[in-house]
Amino acid sequence: MFEIESTTDMTAGLDRRAMWLAFGLTLAGLACHATPPPPAPESSDTQVTTWVRLEGKRVLDQHMYSNVACAPTSALNAWLWGDAAARRAFDRLPGETDRKRLAHVIHKYGARKSTSYSDGHRFRKSGMAPLHLIALCNDLQADNHMPKVSGTFLDRRDDEGLHAHLTRIHALLERSLSAGRGVLVRLRSFSEQRHGGPPKWNGLIGHWILVTGVPAELAARRRGFPFEYLDPASGTSAAGYVYIAVRNFTAAKGNTKNWAWRSNRAFLLVNVPEMTVLGLAGEPWHRRTIVTFDFAIGAFDERR
Repeated sequence: MFEIESTTDMTAGLDRRAMWLAFGLTLAGLACHATPPPPAPESSDTQVTTWVRLEGKRVLDQHMYSNVACAPTSALNAWLWGDAAARRAFDRLPGETDRKRLAHVIHKYGARKSTSYSDGHRFRKSGMAPLHLIALCNDLQADNHMPKVSGTFLDRRDDEGLHAHLTRIHALLERSLSAGRGVLVRLRSFSEQRHGGPPKWNGLIGHWILVTGVPAELAARRRGFPFEYLDPASGTSAAGYVYIAVRNFTAAKGNTKNWAWRSNRAFLLVNVPEMTVLGLAGEPWHRRTIVTFDFAIGAFDERR
């Protein structure tokens, strides 16, 4: 036996359900037609950034001469992406092609005896050290009645905070670019070696590029900044990011004749995903690798 619910009870139940359904639809309608909240104020991260950048029509490739010619190639890229006087100086170089102009610079200026070290020439089988590249650039500049450039290691001073270091390096690049001169920068890669004891760092590759653009101002509270550069290894322009390291590391400062290990995040690190010549791909996946912003050559004492 079973009982049938009375018609009156069924109707009352349907009325209650219909009432709640209508109430829910009303709320949904109000939500759909509610005035949307005002947009959040634009943060400094999304505001348009003004850049200081140089312009040029082409990028020289170091392989026109050899795979270790990144330094003199970047020096000539600085002329090609420089002011009118620098471009005219490039056009006056002997040779009908870029290949011949690059070879002329290496044979004339790179072959000169080293005045920084006791033996050898400026341009060597391993490339060019910073002091040799400064000398080559200034000989080129002098022969074309153009002002000298200067160079400096980009490590942190003993009494300098991490963010103050970042700010100083950004200002250094911006100063030269504002004077119309690209900045030659040597990147250096290192890998961490562990053999049961304390970690040791091994130098991999050094590579010269030309920085052609940075933001005009360093954003507040930022731990890094983007930059644009010309890579002579690929003959192309690309973008990277220089930043304050989160973890400590050890990197060498100097050259094969005179160098010292620096720790306590002495250099800014660099992310250059378009670059393939720094030896990182040959390291085991589990090994820690870094790339440092090592040395810079530019018009650091000038402004337009």
